[in-house]
Amino acid sequence: MSDWTERENKIEQDLLGQLKAMGLEDSVQFVDGFWELKSPNENENPVRLDLERDFLQWKRTLISLRDQPLYRALGVKGEERPYVLDATCGLAGDSLQLLAFGCRVHSWERHPIPALMLLRSYHAWQHELKSKWTLDLMNHSVPEGIQVLYFDPMYSEVSKKALPRKEMRIFREVLGADQDAKEVAQHLKSFKKRLIIKRPPKSTPLIEGVSFSQEGKAVRMDVYLP
Repeated sequence: MSDWTERENKIEQDLLGQLKAMGLEDSVQFVDGFWELKSPNENENPVRLDLERDFLQWKRTLISLRDQPLYRALGVKGEERPYVLDATCGLAGDSLQLLAFGCRVHSWERHPIPALMLLRSYHAWQHELKSKWTLDLMNHSVPEGIQVLYFDPMYSEVSKKALPRKEMRIFREVLGADQDAKEVAQHLKSFKKRLIIKRPPKSTPLIEGVSFSQEGKAVRMDVYLP
């Protein structure tokens, strides 16, 4: 593992300051070089982000790219893969999926808890695909050349037939829903790029103007064309 840099340390301290200001400093713990999210239920293990484990697990379950609604929503043609902005990186599941598709990815995370977890895990991840992945935890810029914007807001509506995995449930309990999801979506739409918004299967669109949707068993990708 490469050395922890002064820049990374500054970002970490800034994020810890944000947590303290929000009164959430006791929601995380630092164990063996990684930040963990503690569950409100003391009987549950904390959540730790392991990018290598999660990436390999996702790759093992991948049968066909065209079975993935996110892949279909990207509008892939031939061998070319788009440069994608993931506006809500969270536990990095979708960013890792986009990397596995062959995309170049620029990821934002606005909340300091997942941002802290991402910072240490991203630093530790040693994979050749890391060269195609930029983590943006502070500036939230839109780099030149971005072709697709992807937004997966934290929503409160959950199907009783398809309960979320433990990690996502704990995240919802601690972080809550994205109260400004519609405003963020409208802001992203203003960039006049292909915009993909992840939604529960039977929910209404987050904002108006959906061009088409790609549906899976557990999610729906609403696509907005410029």
